[in-house]
Amino acid sequence: MAISTTQTGQLTQQLRAGKRLEEITAPLNAQKRPAYQPSERVKKAAAFAAAGTADTPQKKSVGRIIGGWLAAIAIVAVIFFIIFRFVIQVVGIQGSSMSPTLEQGDRIVVSDLFYTPKQGDIVMISDDNVLGKQLVKRVIAVSGQTVEVTDEGDVLVDGAILDEPYLTELTQSPGDMTYPVTIPEGQVFVMGDNRAQSLDSRDTVIGLIDDSDIEGHVLFRIYPFGSFGGVE
Repeated sequence: MAISTTQTGQLTQQLRAGKRLEEITAPLNAQKRPAYQPSERVKKAAAFAAAGTADTPQKKSVGRIIGGWLAAIAIVAVIFFIIFRFVIQVVGIQGSSMSPTLEQGDRIVVSDLFYTPKQGDIVMISDDNVLGKQLVKRVIAVSGQTVEVTDEGDVLVDGAILDEPYLTELTQSPGDMTYPVTIPEGQVFVMGDNRAQSLDSRDTVIGLIDDSDIEGHVLFRIYPFGSFGGVE
């Protein structure tokens, strides 16, 4: 805003009188020029530009959210694939050789992660056998132990009768295995809990099982739902 000669003289006098410049010029600054009034065309163009500016970050934000969810789903899918391919398996029981512990149609979870066979464990054995299918059996003895199955139906491990609370009847047949048998390194002796209906290590067509043929330890049963839980 331009200042006249008269106003300049007045400013000088007031400054000499001790007033601050801000106090002197405040009334002058309060004098506003007529406000600029944009045309309707300019208003519409400004509104359109503002709307576009507001929508763009929102669209980018939604895109980032969807992309994030897709990436998370892909990661979860890969993790599940690795777990179910290399860590655990879900297997259906076929046959009655493990009855009453496991019944036909039961679904079990098997894992071989850091697993070493132990006496009493229920394990899944590969299909590299005369039956050509995976077998689920109980480990009776591991390497270094000696097994004997008597004609009276007793199972002895290292000379002591094995306590088998999971059986509903005695072992009726010793099979054609020659006893006593000491289990070599890297092998185990297995039997089904339903001894009358199980083809297992008592019979030489199955015989002793290599540790490398054990695909995992049965962790728990997931079906039927009423029997969900650990398996012993």
